[in-house]
Amino acid sequence: MLGCGQKEAPPGSEELPRKDIILISIDTLRADHLSCYGYDLSTSPNIDRLAADGSLYEYVVSSSAYTSASMASVMTGAYPRFNSLGYSNTSAKLLDHEVTLAEQLNSAGYNTAAFVCNPVLKKKKGFHQGFELYDLELEDEEAIRGFPERTAAKCTTSVLQWLGDSDPKRPLFLWVHYQDPHGPYTPPSEFADRFTRDEKGPLLDPPIQDDNFGFKRIPSYQAIDDNRHLQSYVSRYDSEIAFVDHHIGRLLDWFRENGRYEDATILLTSDHGEAFGENDFFFVHGQTVTKDQSFVPLLLKQPGQPGGRRHETPVAHIDIYPTLCAAAGLAPTCEGKDLGTLTNRNESPERINEDSLTDRSLYCDIGGGLAIHRDGFLLIGTLKSQTDKDILSLQPSDFKPRSMGSYLDQESTKKVSKKTQRRLMKSMQEYLSRPPARFASYRITKKERAQLEALGYSE
Repeated sequence: MLGCGQKEAPPGSEELPRKDIILISIDTLRADHLSCYGYDLSTSPNIDRLAADGSLYEYVVSSSAYTSASMASVMTGAYPRFNSLGYSNTSAKLLDHEVTLAEQLNSAGYNTAAFVCNPVLKKKKGFHQGFELYDLELEDEEAIRGFPERTAAKCTTSVLQWLGDSDPKRPLFLWVHYQDPHGPYTPPSEFADRFTRDEKGPLLDPPIQDDNFGFKRIPSYQAIDDNRHLQSYVSRYDSEIAFVDHHIGRLLDWFRENGRYEDATILLTSDHGEAFGENDFFFVHGQTVTKDQSFVPLLLKQPGQPGGRRHETPVAHIDIYPTLCAAAGLAPTCEGKDLGTLTNRNESPERINEDSLTDRSLYCDIGGGLAIHRDGFLLIGTLKSQTDKDILSLQPSDFKPRSMGSYLDQESTKKVSKKTQRRLMKSMQEYLSRPPARFASYRITKKERAQLEALGYSE
């Protein structure tokens, strides 16, 4: 099974009461830099409040370490290898035959709107499919090079204006994709000095490289003056998280103040993480499928659900599509699982349905690199190319999400046995043996390519 299908609402579903569904995705957000995931700084009080009102998933695998591929997976319910956009962050696009999450919900009567702040999520790439409104008004300029973007402040203001004018009788499917804290890390002045760390930590030398690869050096698009201190960049990153968290609080407060928060389904996640020195990569993503770039947060608040739950069961981006469809009373055929069936162990037995969630493999796929997560283990395979099925090398690793607060210093404490490696290898080969999708693309302009490369999205 490669994705999700059937956008027509099932018989009788039109009689079901519809409640608002909100999807919030935050670009380049590492789970371990949120307070609710155990970070030692108060970067995310509003996100923490959402976690307290719902469920927090401790082990969440992104489908890719690239924005376009990850969000296409969210919107189609299929891994990058099995949807028409594939792995590319540049000229790839979704084909019309893909049944997107927005199309499912719009067919069920939802007023669908998206407010997007990353230029790679443009209409040319097909992300607008199923949205009555697709707002990609990039009103701001990125601080260092002047490329277009939109800050969390202006994005949230646009969302709130639209919400005030929307038809209150129609349920909403609202997707907001925030660009902060994507690099370069340049928080606004009122947040810039919120987290000041000791700058006597690792000194990166040489400070800047000519490209955006980020291996053992600071990528050119991330370089701030002549700053070479790792902790200074991390502090700026944390301040950007605090900035976007503040404006997420404004958004959620609108639903509270208008009496629509309790009955709403709200899911918050990230497209991918960011490297802060792991495997000698600095301030980049899309280079590997290791946990720094592929481990993301996922919070889910649903109507009538007791809050404050934490779930250790591994989940993934592909679970978002069936979860939000289920919130609308829809049940498309998907590879992913409805996370609404996962509750804590203190609930009555009839509400516990963890077997279907634990007995499976989850993947992060960037074409040339593939990670498989299963049974508490992580196995990383290197492939010759995006279309290749032969695994050139393997890197076994133990992944303990509870100890993720120090990725830079974390060492594996559990040996991966040969038997376990063979079992993971078999699952990886089965994944690679599935027929891939027919990938599609559009002609990219020189200006678009320059903007993408400036954002660190060269391929």
